Amino acid sequence: MANGGLCVACPSGCASCDVSGSCYSCLASFYLFQGHCLNCPALCSSCTDGSTCTGCSSGILVSNLCITCQDTTYGGSAGCTACVAS
Repeated sequence: MANGGLCVACPSGCASCDVSGSCYSCLASFYLFQGHCLNCPALCSSCTDGSTCTGCSSGILVSNLCITCQDTTYGGSAGCTACVAS
């Protein structure tokens, strides 16, 4: 942001802001709340708020959260499912 011709950095997580430091948009893994950029939940690459992931940096998206499955499970549409012994 510019302040009398002097460039000043936006707050952490903020992609664009005004001269007072109020954010207009956020970087990946952050969401906008009342002019501030807050961290998305764990493992989210994008979110709409503090409890709703829209994309995962790792794991799978289940019921608006990102989860990782254990070694003996695999990711399915309803979550982690146990592998069948061969």
